[in-house]
Amino acid sequence: MSRKNRIDTPRAVNEDYEKKISARTHHLDIEKIIDVVCEHLGLNPALLNSPSKQTHITRARAIISSIAFDTLRLKGVDIAQRLNLTPTAISKLSAKGRADRSAIDISRSILTI
Repeated sequence: MSRKNRIDTPRAVNEDYEKKISARTHHLDIEKIIDVVCEHLGLNPALLNSPSKQTHITRARAIISSIAFDTLRLKGVDIAQRLNLTPTAISKLSAKGRADRSAIDISRSILTI
């Protein structure tokens, strides 16, 4: 179900709001997310801008995209510009990132920094 068509329950709305406020309180930006994800995965951040489609690089991009969408509420265009990808690629990657179990752990660790 797409983000636009989903029916938000009061609990889901509250969780979304808490994430957004927590992100603002921690002065999060996409650069901090990139640093934490790359550190967690043992990846050089410079590789994210390469045209590589290696699994570990794609996984990092997916996790970064999902956290940037869900926590920072960034637009796909802005994330795409930073990662040197298309907005369509970011949309697909963010869906993969949401399914990655590490994304939840990394997101929680970012919000507790």
